[in-house]
Amino acid sequence: MFVVLLLIYTLLPAYAYAYIDPGSGGVLFTTLVAFISSIVFTFRAFFYNVLGFVYKLFSKEIYMDKSGIVIHSEGRQYWSVFKPIVDEFEQRKIVYRYLTTDDSDPALSYPVKYGSVIFIGKPGNKSYSVLNFLKADIVLTTTPGLDVYQVKRSKGVKHYSHIMHTLREPVYRVFGLDYFDSVLINGQHQEEYIRKIEQAHKVPQKQLFTVGSTYVDELSKKVTKLPKVDTTNTILVAPSWGKEALLSRYGDKILKILLDAKYKVIVRPHPQSYIVEKDMLDSIKNNLKNYNNLSWDEETDNIISMSKSCLMISDFSGVIMDYAVLFKKPIITLKFDFDNTQYDLQDITGDILTFSILNQVGVQVDEHSINNLPNIITTIKADSSYQINCEKLAKQVWSLPNQAGKRTVDTLIKIHEAL
Repeated sequence: MFVVLLLIYTLLPAYAYAYIDPGSGGVLFTTLVAFISSIVFTFRAFFYNVLGFVYKLFSKEIYMDKSGIVIHSEGRQYWSVFKPIVDEFEQRKIVYRYLTTDDSDPALSYPVKYGSVIFIGKPGNKSYSVLNFLKADIVLTTTPGLDVYQVKRSKGVKHYSHIMHTLREPVYRVFGLDYFDSVLINGQHQEEYIRKIEQAHKVPQKQLFTVGSTYVDELSKKVTKLPKVDTTNTILVAPSWGKEALLSRYGDKILKILLDAKYKVIVRPHPQSYIVEKDMLDSIKNNLKNYNNLSWDEETDNIISMSKSCLMISDFSGVIMDYAVLFKKPIITLKFDFDNTQYDLQDITGDILTFSILNQVGVQVDEHSINNLPNIITTIKADSSYQINCEKLAKQVWSLPNQAGKRTVDTLIKIHEAL
């Protein structure tokens, strides 16, 4: 009520028979904004404390003062990241907790003996309160932005560890990894990138452990079991999300060109698109509803649609690395002026591996070449050099193949012993 009355009083029109000079005026307005912001954040902190207290009363199995390791998963799309770790925990009879914010997470129905798998509510006040008041020795998560966005460091947690869920560099929103105690990485290219960000942001160096890639290990096993299909005429369109991404920038234009050229087209939007760009996707689906050579992939694993295609068209999505490494097939990427505002990338200089390999594993096309895509596809399919380059890339970015689950648990045990 106080804040509301203060705002009303401040905004009431009145004649001013004086002036405020720029210096003292700036100080006054800054003080006012800071004062109001302090009140808002104080009440918000109080609100989360109350929520945490209430949830503690009814969710003791989540909050209980129990040392050990907690896995935090945002959803079913990260099950391939955590499954090899869960399997290793079970094999070694290590007690752990698995907290998920997705009620369709495969972990909820996965047979475990030593783990407690708990749905803590969809992303929102309840789940954030659970995470912000958690008690554990180690929390392992794929979620960036610790202490920046909704998930704050809990006083009851001794160590926060981020595990990479991409083969590329962690191009996150600004301060994505700054406040973690450790990061489990895949290789040298990720270490170099993280160290540059730390130096640019003047934050202490965190522990970096090279463990390999759990999700690529898991997907590679599934690839060998997939049925063989004719991929000759099928194109996979797999964009990222956001204003710079393929669908946001070009809409259905590229899809229409491919469909009119009689290609079978599979579209696999980024999972985040279904959350923040649903209206755009619905519009594109409606515009193309009469094409019977178009399908939309919403499966948890992306390898099914990858296996059905002869090449992929993308932008700057992390699936570029997955496709090149797992299937050794060429990739067409759309040239773009990546707007790195609000990304950690804006604070460092020099090329990063992901952008530098685009012309090695495929070709880049600009907006003026889009109409010529059918001819470009014909040419790239006949060139075997792209497959060779994909094989070289796989050796560079997929370190320690099929060892990530074991090495991750070894690392967590090492951290736990140090604590």
